[in-house]
Order: sequence, then C-alpha cells, then structure tokens
Amino acid sequence: MPEPTLKDVLDRSRQLEEFAKSIQLGFVLLREASATQGTLEGMKSRIAAAQREAESLETQNAGLAGSIATERDRLLDPVRKAVTTIEAEGMALRKAQAADLAAFDQERGRRASILRDLDERAAQAARDHQVRLRQDRDEAEAEKATLRGAIEEVRARLAIATEDLDRIRTEYTQVLEAASRLVRPRAG
Repeated sequence: MPEPTLKDVLDRSRQLEEFAKSIQLGFVLLREASATQGTLEGMKSRIAAAQREAESLETQNAGLAGSIATERDRLLDPVRKAVTTIEAEGMALRKAQAADLAAFDQERGRRASILRDLDERAAQAARDHQVRLRQDRDEAEAEKATLRGAIEEVRARLAIATEDLDRIRTEYTQVLEAASRLVRPRAG
C-alpha cells in the first residue's frame, strides 16, 4: 500500500478540523439548551405564582362580598328598627290626632329615602367590586397568555437545538466512520 501524500494528510486534517468545529458547536448548543431549560423552569414558576394570585383574589372576593353584606345589614338594622317603632307609634297617634299623621308620613318618607340610598350604595359597591374583580381576572389571564407564549417560544428553540444536536451527532458518527475507514488500511 502506498504511503499517503501530503495532500491526503491535509485533506484528512481538514476533515478532523471540521469535526472539531462540529463538536464545539454541539457544546455551544448544549449550553444554550441548558439555559433554555432554566428559563422554562422560571416561566413555570411564574405561571404557578399567577395561579396562586388568582386564587388569592377569589378568596378576597368572597371576603369582600361577606363584608358588604354584613355592613349593609349593620347599617339597615337601626333604620329598620326605627321604622318599626315609628309605625307602632303612628298607629296610636292616628287614633289620637289626624294632624300628626301628616308629620309621620313625612318622617316615614324620609326614612324610606335613607333606605333606598343605602340600598343603592350597597348595590353600587357590589357592582364596583365585580368590575375590579373582572379586571384582576383579565390581568391574570393576560399574564398567563404571555407566559404561555414565552413557554412555547422556549419549546420551539429547544426543538431547534435538539434537531441541530441530532444533526451534529450524525455528522460526528459519519466522521468517525470515515476516520475508521482511513485508519483500517494502515493497520492492514
């Protein structure tokens, strides 16, 4: 078998050099894949935090609804008691004097106006709370959507890196096979 020429040696050294570059690129891609995996874990943590925050807002909503109902009852109880007392006294006064009836009707109208005002305030507070709750939910959903998009982007980059790594492995195997074929004739 003839000795390899300098040109053959140079050709083989170029192949080895390309092989070394492929391995270096593989390591770079592996480092990027590792960094991408860390980013993915961070995104997962942010999604979990957003879900916990949404649950916390739900709990706050339930507490606020109870507080509004309690406050409304607290404000309405004295007025209801006062109306009941006035109505009882009014029946006795109607028997005694017709003139007091007009004064009683005016007082009852005023108290009914107070009750309507309190009812309107409580209803407005409940509506305002629902609006805030919807806004908080919408913001949480928007954050979730943003995080989902980021996760999908990371997954796509990971898939590309995996494909590149597979290609590099295939090239590496091909280079090893070529090197093996080159070495075999010398051994024989």
